[in-house]
Amino acid sequence: MILLIICPILVYFLPIMIAARRHIPSVGSVVVINILLGWTVIGWVIALAMSLGSNQPKSVTYVQMTPNNIPYPAGYPNTYAVPAQQALPPGSATAAAGWYPDPHRQATLRYHDGMNWTEHTHN
Repeated sequence: MILLIICPILVYFLPIMIAARRHIPSVGSVVVINILLGWTVIGWVIALAMSLGSNQPKSVTYVQMTPNNIPYPAGYPNTYAVPAQQALPPGSATAAAGWYPDPHRQATLRYHDGMNWTEHTHN
C-alpha cells in the first residue's frame, strides 16, 4: 500500500533527482518545470530531457583584437571581437597566443604570441 504512494511520487520527482545528481547548471529550471508542469506529462518529459542534457555550462569567450591583430586584454574597450581559442599555458609546445600574467612582473599582463613573450603589456 505504501509503495503505491511512494513509487509515483519518486517517478514524478525523478527529473529533479537526476538533475541534482548530475549537477546540471539549470537545475532550478528543471525544478520549476517539473513542479509546475510535470502533471501535464509533456512538462515532465521536458524536465526529464533537461535533466539528461549536457551538464557543461554554455559560454562563449570573446577576445577583442587591436588593429594589428593582437588581442586586447579582457575589459579593454574596443568594437572588434572574435571568438577566443582555448588558451594553453605559455611554455608548452602548443601554447596559444594570448594575454597571460607577466612572468617578468613589469606589468599585470603580457602578450604571448604562441612562441615567445612580446613587448606588449597591459596594466
